[in-house]
Amino acid sequence: MPLESTSQRVGGNVRAEMARRRFSQDQIAKQLNISQQALSRRLIGRVPFTVDELDALADILSVSIADLMRRHRADNEPGVKTA
Repeated sequence: MPLESTSQRVGGNVRAEMARRRFSQDQIAKQLNISQQALSRRLIGRVPFTVDELDALADILSVSIADLMRRHRADNEPGVKTA
């Protein structure tokens, strides 16, 4: 299985935050002043988000840019505490 690209990881993190906050692609696209199709290409990792878009998304989604960039570790990886 090929490794996930940074653009794919960020897109997945943005999708997850959008779902948590019940934002549609259309709502986010309008706030970023891009088309829904352009947002879709970014969410699947085909096109990377710009720094300005990530900054705006962090504000819209009430998260940090670091949260949007974060790699998610499996529970059994070093450095991850389990309850």
